[in-house]
Amino acid sequence: MTLGGGAIGLHFLQRQLSPLCLIQQCEQKNPTVTVLLAEFDGLDAKNYRVTETILQNLQDATKNYPTVKILPLKQAITQQEGQDKARELGKNKNADIVIWGSYGKTQQKAPVSVNFEILSAAKDYIDVGKQVQGEPRNMAVASLENFEIQVNLAEELKYLTLVTLGVSAYAADDWDNAIKQLTAALSVAKPNNAALDPATIYFYRGNTYYYKKEYDRAIADYNQVLLLNPKYAVAFYNRGNAYGKKGEYDGAIADYNQALLLNPKDAAAFNNRGIAYSDRKEYDRAIADYNQALLLNPKYAEAFNNRGIAYSDRKEYDRAIADYNQALLLNPKYAEAFNNRGIAYYNKKEYDRAIVDYNQALLLNPKYAEAFNNRGNGYNNKKEYDRAIADYNQALLLNPKYAEFFYNRGLAYNNKKEYDRAIADYNQALLLNPKYAEFFYNRGLAYELKGDKVKAIESYRQALAVAQDPQVKEFAQGKLKELEGK
Repeated sequence: MTLGGGAIGLHFLQRQLSPLCLIQQCEQKNPTVTVLLAEFDGLDAKNYRVTETILQNLQDATKNYPTVKILPLKQAITQQEGQDKARELGKNKNADIVIWGSYGKTQQKAPVSVNFEILSAAKDYIDVGKQVQGEPRNMAVASLENFEIQVNLAEELKYLTLVTLGVSAYAADDWDNAIKQLTAALSVAKPNNAALDPATIYFYRGNTYYYKKEYDRAIADYNQVLLLNPKYAVAFYNRGNAYGKKGEYDGAIADYNQALLLNPKDAAAFNNRGIAYSDRKEYDRAIADYNQALLLNPKYAEAFNNRGIAYSDRKEYDRAIADYNQALLLNPKYAEAFNNRGIAYYNKKEYDRAIVDYNQALLLNPKYAEAFNNRGNGYNNKKEYDRAIADYNQALLLNPKYAEFFYNRGLAYNNKKEYDRAIADYNQALLLNPKYAEFFYNRGLAYELKGDKVKAIESYRQALAVAQDPQVKEFAQGKLKELEGK
């Protein structure tokens, strides 16, 4: 916080949610999803024609969906070979989904066990639009690598087709179509038939709502999952993520607790519970969780980054820097870790080192608005006001709705004694965030410095009215006493 002249320390620490990628095919979106259908293993393939029937129905159903290709694998995967073999064959053929299974033989029906192997499930999305707004990166929720349903070939092929279409749309990032197909699948699922596993379908639809940022609907679907299967650890984990996105940290922590009871070795759940504790300013508990995540996964770059943020929040900047160093050893292209390490150096008043780190962050991500803002702060403190203003301009080009960028540019103009321009920027900041006492206070200073006592008093009164920080209140009261006593 800056009250008066000098540069501002409004930075944007970039936390990381988890998991990143369950399958290492997630750097870029792939608009086409390839589904491999193995030969189904059974005693009487000629008479039952299980594989041919399923293949024909899936190919017919996907004719109008150019993003989905259904291809025959032309070999069986036995129960003994199982999912390892299915995943190996799928990776060799660059498939996104492998469907395999077996069927039994009765006098009237062919009960089929259908296994889905999801090879390109959770993607690591960098939502640049949100990132430049200073929000944490929007990471993928956990997805399942595999699940199984059991259907009767004659009666429930429609259900199998809808599930396949829904999961394929999900893998293609086609959220609206995924919701449509999964909702249709749920509508035809028999409530008393656990073999159809509607919990899994609710789970995937919940994930889809999460990606659409419809967190209440995601939570409602995860609730359904947990009613059907109270031991579904990833549903607790994902519901915790959704509560975290809504700022309901108690609910998030309760869900991560449940996920960890069911899976005590889930490093991602420890990491994300640490984020929730950090958001509640319980930094010791956050650090304890990051420690646990790192015990389970010593190469967890995001947990090092997040622990660094917690140390930085405790003003333990050397420990924070040590953690950012570790994160960057593990991932030298980690723009957020460079940005965060720059913040730590800035707080140590090592402005040149901070600027070097912001430069690195911007090389890796030229649309990183926070890094422009933070580099501007560094230049401002070095009294290089024109360079600072140039960086704030870049930050505002990338995100013209971020109040702090206007505010910081206003401080730089104020330091150049260009009070009218400073006031114009404070006004813009207040239009975007009218409850920020520091904005009112510094506008009051600018009015006072240009000799407008009436408007200065008005701004100080407004600062006092909204101030939560005792220091801001004290400074505003002091200024009012000084000016009104004259």
